[in-house]
Amino acid sequence: MKKGSIEECIDEASSLLKGLANSNRLMILCALLEREQCVNDLLDQIPLSQPLISQHLKRLKDEEIVSTERDGQRIYYSISDPLVRKLLKLLEEKFRG
Repeated sequence: MKKGSIEECIDEASSLLKGLANSNRLMILCALLEREQCVNDLLDQIPLSQPLISQHLKRLKDEEIVSTERDGQRIYYSISDPLVRKLLKLLEEKFRG
């Protein structure tokens, strides 16, 4: 989070939390916590259609939560925000014990 006014910080935090506040996006991010993956890899782990996974990945990319890397015809997604990685690990500790 950048240093700025309290209002700017709150707006940034709110935007980040809105990006995370969806069970499908959380499932995707938990899968990406393990390693970078392409959509086909995610399809094997997450009970969503390819278009839905792609839609959620686009939102996460637009929010700068994930980044992409192309390898030939495949696009691999990874968590780009270290804060998101920490938040996910905290959530995992809380809810998975």
